[in-house]
Amino acid sequence: MVNGTSKLGDFVVTGLSSGSGTFKIIPEELHFIDGNGNEMHITDSLYVRDLTVTIL
Repeated sequence: MVNGTSKLGDFVVTGLSSGSGTFKIIPEELHFIDGNGNEMHITDSLYVRDLTVTIL
């Protein structure tokens, strides 16, 4: 069982012009690998929110 809150990664976004866009992370498309190289199945309890990026 996995429990807790943590940062999974960083996203670098480069804006080509002013505006905003929404990014959606699809939990079923994420694959987590443990230190032994085995896939961990935690997407059933993973809470993912949308990310909005605004370029000024």
